[in-house]
Amino acid sequence: MSYLFSIIIPVYNSESFLSITIDSILRQNLTNYEIILVNDSSIDNTKKICEAYKKKFNNIKLINKNINTGVGDSRNKGIKFSTGKYVVFVDSDDGLFNNSLLSLKKEIEDKNEPDVIVVHYVKDTFPQSNYQLIQDNINNNNNSEELITYLDEKKFPFADCWSFVCKRSFVISNNIYFPEIRIGESELFVSKLICFMKNFSFMPDKFYDKKDRDFSLNHTQGYEAAKSTLILLIEFLIFNNNITMGKIKHNFNNAYIEDAFGIFSSLLILMDNKEIKNLSKILDKNKSNLKNFIKVPERINLEKLILEFGSYDGLIKFRETIINNKYDSVKGKLNKCTKIYAYCRHKYTAATIKLLQNKGYNVVGVIDDNKSYNNSLFLDFKTINSQKFFEITQNNMSDVLVIITHQREKTLIKITDNLIKNGLHNNQIVKFKY
Repeated sequence: MSYLFSIIIPVYNSESFLSITIDSILRQNLTNYEIILVNDSSIDNTKKICEAYKKKFNNIKLINKNINTGVGDSRNKGIKFSTGKYVVFVDSDDGLFNNSLLSLKKEIEDKNEPDVIVVHYVKDTFPQSNYQLIQDNINNNNNSEELITYLDEKKFPFADCWSFVCKRSFVISNNIYFPEIRIGESELFVSKLICFMKNFSFMPDKFYDKKDRDFSLNHTQGYEAAKSTLILLIEFLIFNNNITMGKIKHNFNNAYIEDAFGIFSSLLILMDNKEIKNLSKILDKNKSNLKNFIKVPERINLEKLILEFGSYDGLIKFRETIINNKYDSVKGKLNKCTKIYAYCRHKYTAATIKLLQNKGYNVVGVIDDNKSYNNSLFLDFKTINSQKFFEITQNNMSDVLVIITHQREKTLIKITDNLIKNGLHNNQIVKFKY
């Protein structure tokens, strides 16, 4: 049978939610699709669930991997195994809204089979939907640079593969695959899609039901995250340095590189020397691919440090430079207060706390307004919300310094405004962005 859609679902230890995901596809008002389940060597009942569905439905295929290699490799295997005209990516804990595939089929027919369709998603966390983006660009006449300019102006996150449906022949002919890393694999795939696509459309009907879980690159820390981020940076460099494209597209890729550099910098601060030694081996294998390996806006040239000091010592020098730059931006205020609070709970804040400790300063508390974090432990601190912070400090606010660590400028401004509104002076606030 010839399928219109190949729906690729990478699965790993997904027994709690996989059936809900598959059922959301099986109840679609359309049958011209195949589901490809790629089991990444699960150790729970995921394989049994996959096999039961495969046995019951002829359009469900199963790939069982003997070794766990991550979601990027799983999606690549799904693409290569697929036979449908279009590829749809679905994560094993998400789902499709009713009639999504029928709407997608109509979109493809109405728009003369575009290479890429941006589909409408809904989720609980920021951004909760891309509907406004779709409405603002629905009349875009296949001008990808116009779309990139829009994304840059709106600062809209645009890096999740499940928000795109792609023609299979377009993906294969342009060699658009995922880097085989465990975390953050989607960014490069999406960047390549946008840079190569010449025929695309935007579908306003609700399509993808995203269930947010803290498995993304921005929520993960440790050596594996640092390794994945470093490989992603190198892959982006190779793409940016070797593909002919205009300035707008180069700058678009550079924005991804800058974001990844921020993640890598914070993770590097949290690494021990043995872990950094292992990371340096990746650089040793890729020395010929490190052209323009520069962290902006600080203009720290990691390529130059590696050439001068070697991969390991170059990484150590790079880490020292990041630490000193951050410390220099705050040291004038540190000695004027007795109570230092860190605002926002994530790996960037963990890096900031470690940075300060290395310089002889101790944080007394961590603030975050995410309700799920309230009173839970982060490092050795009980997380408090801003209301509790104001209650604790209201009688002695002059001794307080708050260091806000966040990668989104709008969030930094929003938190700063709230702190000032409640009595803190601007010179008692420091904004860190890695």
